[in-house]
Amino acid sequence: MLAVKQALTERLSALASLASRARVDLQSVEAILSSNEQYHLHFLKAAEIATEAFDDAIGEEGNWAFLFDELELAPEWLRNELVVSMRSTHDRFLFKLALSPYWAGEAAFDSPSAPAPGQDFDLIQLWYPERAEGLRFCEELWRGFVRGRGLGDLDPRVILGQSYFETLPEEWRVARTAYGKGSRLSNRFKALASRDASFRKYLVDRNIDMDQMSELSQTERAADIRKISPLIPVREFYRATVSEDGTGKLRSRKSPTLYAGAESVFAITEGNPRWFIGLIEAMLRRKQQDGTVSESVQAEEIMRAASRFASLLRTIPVDTLADIGLRKRGVLSLVNSAGDWLHNQVVGGVFKPEPVGTFTVDSNLPRSLTDLLGKALNAGGIVYVPGNDPVRLLSSLRGKRFRISYLLAAKFGLPLRLGRSLSLGTILAEQNYFSSGAEQLTLPDADN
Repeated sequence: MLAVKQALTERLSALASLASRARVDLQSVEAILSSNEQYHLHFLKAAEIATEAFDDAIGEEGNWAFLFDELELAPEWLRNELVVSMRSTHDRFLFKLALSPYWAGEAAFDSPSAPAPGQDFDLIQLWYPERAEGLRFCEELWRGFVRGRGLGDLDPRVILGQSYFETLPEEWRVARTAYGKGSRLSNRFKALASRDASFRKYLVDRNIDMDQMSELSQTERAADIRKISPLIPVREFYRATVSEDGTGKLRSRKSPTLYAGAESVFAITEGNPRWFIGLIEAMLRRKQQDGTVSESVQAEEIMRAASRFASLLRTIPVDTLADIGLRKRGVLSLVNSAGDWLHNQVVGGVFKPEPVGTFTVDSNLPRSLTDLLGKALNAGGIVYVPGNDPVRLLSSLRGKRFRISYLLAAKFGLPLRLGRSLSLGTILAEQNYFSSGAEQLTLPDADN
């Protein structure tokens, strides 16, 4: 096996040399390729020979697994061939393909000969449309993280505290409800009502007494209170400096202590181990003498991580957008336009009990714009929300529903929840995303 390892290293060196020569003299490279048999080996056929030889040598036949990672960097022909191989190759070969959710213009899974999900392969979703779905995974990540660093069994809710969106455990023990008089949620209802006339009107119109919310029936609570509860902390937090008459400025989004606390921090990492480890490591390096991490430190590290991610989105190369006129260009500007609009839905203007929190891609959006969205999706800037539809790789984004990444939700000041959906074209038009000289799009009036 050592000899095989060294021979493969030598082969990789030869390929690097060939690539270097191709930059200087393409003709000589073509001659080398045509005359040297090693450059005509098919990787799967060669693998059959190698695995058969190995099995014969040890006198035992087994399955062989092949992992192909970061296939978005591979050429289209290779991706398509690997997809077909899951059905047509030797049944002793198992394939694990790490794919981005969006494959623009490719239909390898749509052809009659393509492998079928549930029969030839299982599709494992590595993202969580709703924050609660990823919570258990993040708790497991936390346990493995602290144990691996010799920190024992630390409780994340002791180290990072309770989320701003959670009901405190002692409130559950005493009142058995999140809506009891004097509870955090009840106090936030009152704080928002004291300086937000539109929210106060919502409560009056529905005859809601903030001191008696815990007395409402389950049906009444679900209809008028529970659905707005995740919105209240966000609106109250960012409107803290707005007076009752509506004057004043919204609180800055540069210090999002609103998103401190274990459950919110876990949601922000999106179940991405790389994001999770980076953020938790940074926070624990700055823990206090009692071992806890303050809200202000958590907010700083969250904003730092969000800013780094935004910078990454800014560097994603984009093709020409000559087919449409845009005031802004690039992946980050597109996400920023949607995020700012969604923030205003929750925090600005008249209180809305069901604000828009997600968007659906219009069928008539230009291809260059959907390609921008595809880049944002594959980078993690937006997240696919399949709803009741089966999860699948996307060759088109049209008609599909998405939300802003929760890491960027902290940057924009958004609730960590889905919310209802509106067409993206309508959102961008209201944000003046399209230049005045661009051809006007026909946009739907109704929610999609």
